[in-house]
Amino acid sequence: MKFAQLAAQVDRACVGTLGEPVTIAGITVQAIWRQPYAEAFEIASTGPVCEYHADDAPATVGATVVRGSTSYRIRAIEPDGTGWSLLRLELAA
Repeated sequence: MKFAQLAAQVDRACVGTLGEPVTIAGITVQAIWRQPYAEAFEIASTGPVCEYHADDAPATVGATVVRGSTSYRIRAIEPDGTGWSLLRLELAA
């Protein structure tokens, strides 16, 4: 087994264990969710983010992500070059 294949299996196992179901473009996937938080020196994140394997569901800016009963709008997509994407979100109006 090549290292890339092993890394992909480990990634899937981790998100399967640590992730939670969210719906992106009508498709339910496992994703890592992070809420906004404050840090020292008055630095804070600007909104929730969701990280998921990009092959699991198509994401486009403006599309909806649903977590539980709350809907969010995708305001930015940041692919990491390894098949994962970070979605920067805001509460849907």
